[in-house]
Amino acid sequence: LPATSAGWAAPITEEGFVEHMRSSFVSPQEAFGSMDKNRDGVLDFDDFVHGARAFAQPLDDTQAMYSFKGFDTDDDHRITKKEFFGDLRIGHFFQTPQAIDAAMAD
Repeated sequence: LPATSAGWAAPITEEGFVEHMRSSFVSPQEAFGSMDKNRDGVLDFDDFVHGARAFAQPLDDTQAMYSFKGFDTDDDHRITKKEFFGDLRIGHFFQTPQAIDAAMAD
């Protein structure tokens, strides 16, 4: 497990999340669409955790919670497509909204 600057081990890295996601989906777009049960273009906590538990290699509760918080760049308890895909493009959880904007502008 990766060590953070605080010296504790994160429950999962974004790379680890992607490996779990790829156990079930060929693309991040397919994964997001599958997890977005009500098709509103946003993943709430329940959507995300339910979807992550349904991966062929499921995330445990701690990994799912950490991943959700890592994708939710503005801490509004929802993951937008921009946050999800921008964060994946950068390759690391816990980005700033400005970093996501820059990543998606390319």
